[in-house]
Amino acid sequence: MVIERENKLSKSNAIRRFLALGLGASLILLLGLLLCAPATIWAQEPQLQEAPASAEQQAEPPPIIDGHGTGFIPPPMDLSHLTGQTMPNVSSE
Repeated sequence: MVIERENKLSKSNAIRRFLALGLGASLILLLGLLLCAPATIWAQEPQLQEAPASAEQQAEPPPIIDGHGTGFIPPPMDLSHLTGQTMPNVSSE
């Protein structure tokens, strides 16, 4: 009977320690967030920048095929470093 009572007390102490550590960790995180928040809230206002004029930058409009635009066409890739290389011949067995 005494052993069961000690087990219950040790379990309740373990639960109390776990809750206390969890509460302490939560408070530390909360304080850290509150101390860092003023730096981000009261930071200087961002400087406005003018958006690039895309119509002026584009040399020619994208081609239209069957009445539909083709969308973005990436620039050609330089594959000169691949000269003389071939894929290995792998046969599936």
